[in-house]
Amino acid sequence: MAENNEATNSDATGPETGIVADSAAGDTGVIGRANGDMTVAQLRDWMRNWIAEATGQPVATITDDRPMEEFGLSSRDAVALSGEIEELVGVTLTATIAYQHPTIASLATRIIEGEPEAPASAADDAFYAGAADFSSSHDIAIVGMATRFPGAGSTPEQMWDLLISGGDGVSDLPEDRWEEFTSDPMIKAAVEKANTKGGYLNDVKTFDAEFFAMSPLEVANVDPQQRLALELTWEALEHAHIPANELKGEQVGVFLGSSANDYQLLAVSDPVNAHPYALTGTSTAIVANRVSYFFDFHGPSISVDTACSSSLVAVHQAVRSLRSGESSVALAGGTNMLLAPPATLGFNEGGILTADGKIKAFSSDASGIVRAEGGGVV
Repeated sequence: MAENNEATNSDATGPETGIVADSAAGDTGVIGRANGDMTVAQLRDWMRNWIAEATGQPVATITDDRPMEEFGLSSRDAVALSGEIEELVGVTLTATIAYQHPTIASLATRIIEGEPEAPASAADDAFYAGAADFSSSHDIAIVGMATRFPGAGSTPEQMWDLLISGGDGVSDLPEDRWEEFTSDPMIKAAVEKANTKGGYLNDVKTFDAEFFAMSPLEVANVDPQQRLALELTWEALEHAHIPANELKGEQVGVFLGSSANDYQLLAVSDPVNAHPYALTGTSTAIVANRVSYFFDFHGPSISVDTACSSSLVAVHQAVRSLRSGESSVALAGGTNMLLAPPATLGFNEGGILTADGKIKAFSSDASGIVRAEGGGVV
């Protein structure tokens, strides 16, 4: 198999194969179909060689029928693969085609032969996957907003100023950040070696415990993400000119996204000294509940964890709750804090973080992500 791969690969390694793009376009992954000499078998062979080289595995171990990610192909590799196929075959591919066709066989067939005929059950699938009918729904108004983002102060106005001026909230790791962990020489060395540029808030420790009716002991065992959610909720209501006491006992829904549990690594790191307050204080499931409890809101209280889309999904759920009548008022948003090094070190090891601290989404020179903390509530 390896010898055959090399032979076919030598016949299809560049634009000289005479492959050109058709002017026809579609919305199914390939914009402009391949129309030339390359066959599905040749493209499969080329892809096997490419993946073998990218992952350092023998070509013979790369098969057509297994998802490419099983061979160690990262998301970044998938994007690079799509780009090289575009140059090789002379087509324009959508960014998601490698995810829609995860195996070598399906991707090669899709690119060379185009979209297969829809199966008879396609109509049924479209029906069940179709959007809900919101013809009778009403508009949703955002009447208040609170933000806390890196380099953007503590008000929505300061956030807009940063955006309008083209400011940058990315900085080096604050000197006192992760000091609870860097007393360990091995962790300190790993942090110093890693790329830790990110969006960091100036202060993640200060909290008005008396205002929010918490004892100092409870505050110490409550995740700063939960504390920030309380502050942002108060500020959003204040920004909307809605007195919080007027909503006590009302059908007010709270939908907050949060996926990081860094503080848990601190609060329960020593089981002998872990306090019961930390059981709820460090749980991401409790972020929305703490807000509902303090303000005495009686609507849905839902913490959302869908990783990077948590806040967006929280807003979506809040809108649905308002439209269904389940909530008369809703608060939605999310919080995130970078309070421990493991996640950043893991992302760094995986080559996911961009070295220059700049995100260049959808650009050909995009090189990774930047981690950041903060919060927002509408």
